[in-house]
Amino acid sequence: MRQGGKVIIDIDGVKPEKGNKILYLIRDLRSGTILLARTLKFNNTDQLVELLREIELMGLHLIGVVSDKQKSIVGAVKRVFPSLPHQFCQFHYLQNISKDFEEEDRSL
Repeated sequence: MRQGGKVIIDIDGVKPEKGNKILYLIRDLRSGTILLARTLKFNNTDQLVELLREIELMGLHLIGVVSDKQKSIVGAVKRVFPSLPHQFCQFHYLQNISKDFEEEDRSL
């Protein structure tokens, strides 16, 4: 990847049980290689900016970002990589849309 391979990063957090730290993974979407894994006490933009700065220092040829629509992730990506395309994860998008229709579907 460091030798000119184009990298699309995927950012996601695993929500813990109440009171525990949040595990964030940043990986290369194409190869599945985990680039960074960290636990954070808080789910906020400032802490995610620090994670993305670590990715920035790796010197990878980044061409895009994929994540869910979590506000802290969106804000961190805008601050660290403002010129990179940022797409929202299709799985999460479809999952969220289905919630709107789940109750109506049950009544049918």
